Amino acid sequence: DGDNFGTLLLTQALPVPYSAHHIHREDPS
Repeated sequence: DGDNFGTLLLTQALPVPYSAHHIHREDPS
């Protein structure tokens, strides 16, 4: 499960920017 591990690490390494980007994309305002 190397792919899964890498994805998890990436998500944990950048949880703030990723979340912010996701919210911004959901909000067209």
